[in-house]
Amino acid sequence: MSSSAETVHIKPPRYSIEMINELSDLARKTAYRWAVVQPDQPSTADIEKLVARGNTNVVIQFGFIAEGKNLAHIGQPSNRCIKTCFAPPLPDEVQTFYKENFHEYFIKPWSRVWDAPTLRWFSQSVQDLMPVTACKVYKIDGRAVGLQAEFPHTDAFGRPVTQIGWIWIRQGLPKEDRASIHNAVFSDLSSRPETRFQAGIHLFNIRSRRFFSKLGFQPLCAHVYLPSLR
Repeated sequence: MSSSAETVHIKPPRYSIEMINELSDLARKTAYRWAVVQPDQPSTADIEKLVARGNTNVVIQFGFIAEGKNLAHIGQPSNRCIKTCFAPPLPDEVQTFYKENFHEYFIKPWSRVWDAPTLRWFSQSVQDLMPVTACKVYKIDGRAVGLQAEFPHTDAFGRPVTQIGWIWIRQGLPKEDRASIHNAVFSDLSSRPETRFQAGIHLFNIRSRRFFSKLGFQPLCAHVYLPSLR
């Protein structure tokens, strides 16, 4: 284990409830802001065990990582799904769509789990990263049904990554339309075979975790922090 004034780095054998409890106790004693966890054997099965225990004393965000060339094919292609790419700086209407979408489908649902300071921190992070964020908007029959936001970042190992900050797919779509968006996301990411991608997926976000696992991402690291310290 190593530490700085605000961060503790640990390399446990695997993700476990004992690891989380130890970090929680240490945080209260030393007031670090977060821990970066790099297990020797990262496993989605161990993550499922954490979900089953229902521990919400800390916020846990897993770094799911994959290279474009190693992604697994998902979904079905469709000519009806149209992708439009927006490089930074984003047009005002795209920024507004992204922020409103993030608030409606991330901030509101997670307000049942996290405290207000934590949620404000996430909202502010989106705003602060806006100057370097690129977006892809997916439309079917002229209607926006998907959004993909990404920006340059580094992973817990200090290596450069393209961070997938947000992927949203409209709820209630027909199965074939969802499959076409899944395929469009796969096609976009796999078109950059040498790029190392990272997606931050929170412990209880089961749908996103399963989506990225199916796409071929692995939970190589985790950030753990106490809401009260945000």
